[in-house]
Order: sequence, then C-alpha cells, then structure tokens
Amino acid sequence: AAPSRIVFGSCCRQDKPQPVWDAILAEKPDLFLMIGDNIDGDSQDMAVLKAKWDQLGAVPGFAKLKQTCPVLATWDDHDYGADDAGAEFPKKKESQQLFLDAFGVAADAPIRRQEGVYASHEFGPPERRVQVILLDTRYHRSPLKKSGRKKGDPGFLGPYTRNTEPGATILGEEQWKWFE
Repeated sequence: AAPSRIVFGSCCRQDKPQPVWDAILAEKPDLFLMIGDNIDGDSQDMAVLKAKWDQLGAVPGFAKLKQTCPVLATWDDHDYGADDAGAEFPKKKESQQLFLDAFGVAADAPIRRQEGVYASHEFGPPERRVQVILLDTRYHRSPLKKSGRKKGDPGFLGPYTRNTEPGATILGEEQWKWFE
C-alpha cells in the first residue's frame, strides 16, 4: 500500500535519551525517513562507528519503530564518519557497509555494490504510487573550500565558500546518471 503518513527526522544522538521515538510512534507512521546525522559517529575506526550504530539500534523506541513501519535512510557527515567529510573520507566504503547493516539492507542488495547510499523506493499500486528518492551528498562530494572568514567578520555566511572548480560535484557522475 502507498504510505499516507510519512514521518521524517534527523540528528539522533545515540548516546543521549531519545524520548522523541514515543511521539513519532504516536503519529502511527506508514513510513519513516532518516535523513542524515542519524548517529553522531565521527570516527575512522570502524569498530567505534559500528558500536555507535549498534547503540542506536538498541534504543527501545527506535527498535519499536523499525518493527512498526519501513525505515529508509540516507546519511550526512556525522553518520558518514567525519564532520563535513565528502569524497576524501578514507573509510567511505567500509562506512557504507556499516550504514547498510544498521538499516537491515540485505547482503545481496544492489546498493551494497554501488558507491554511495542513494536509492529510490516505490510503494503502492501504479495509480497511487509514492516514490521516495534518497540522495547521497557525501560519498562523491568534492572537498569543501574554506571561505577564510570567521564568525563576527562582516558578511560571514559560514566557514565555506562556493567551489567553482571545473568538475566539482555533490552527487558524482554515476549518481547523476542514476538520478536522471
């Protein structure tokens, strides 16, 4: 059936109390989307990252949610493995497999063989179909460029500026082809 109640969230802290799951469950979602920073991972040590995913998986409310409705996810920097990381993150392949493990993705699923966690999911019959497209803005993203400005500087908009280099990308060539 097509989901009619889609709930989403982000920025979980696996090491903090998470009473929010009770409120989410009370909404009776047909589908839940985790859209990034699903854990506060920030580690190149895959044993540490796995332990953090396991910690989230052990949260009773989150475990109950996964039994109640489908849970789909993409990642952002902290669950990817490093603050503001992109294609330069040296453990991205290993991190991807841990991410997919955490969300119960089958060992033989095609997403396990691609570079990045982007995916499309369809629910419901053709006349009522809902398509959810989750993009990966980390795995292939070109390195960020520092703005050189600091908080308090006139015109400060953050620590980064536009990357105008030819070939700079967020999604990467393969993901763009797939998305097209």
